[in-house]
Amino acid sequence: MIVLCCGCAVLACLRAGCPGALKWGSLAVSALLFLILLLALLLECVLGTFGNTTVLEMVTSPGETYIAAVVEYDQGALGGGTQVVAWRNREPVAVLIGQFSNRSACLCQGAWQETFRLRWKNDKTLLVNDEAFDLSNI
Repeated sequence: MIVLCCGCAVLACLRAGCPGALKWGSLAVSALLFLILLLALLLECVLGTFGNTTVLEMVTSPGETYIAAVVEYDQGALGGGTQVVAWRNREPVAVLIGQFSNRSACLCQGAWQETFRLRWKNDKTLLVNDEAFDLSNI
């Protein structure tokens, strides 16, 4: 579609009765913009799918007040990491043009494919590999 639009613009420029310098100048600018657009599309195709985020485990507190998750970030050759993230279990609040969503906190992080064992001690205390984290300030 983009190629068709650019081709029509070039043909319209060539058929118009513009002076020669203006015609070739506008063709050069059109070609340059087209090349920049192609480069941007190529970069998006190559880098846009680079990396992957996976939720490995998700647990809810006994009183269903908090949710904790183990999230793995795979960045290909760059490595990646694993995080334990927790947030308050409530619906986002809608405002005029957007919404207030839940604030999350990264409790701990480790290397890519590191394993974390999650258990709840009580409704506000999460045990990550037997290390306690108080979630009352989230």
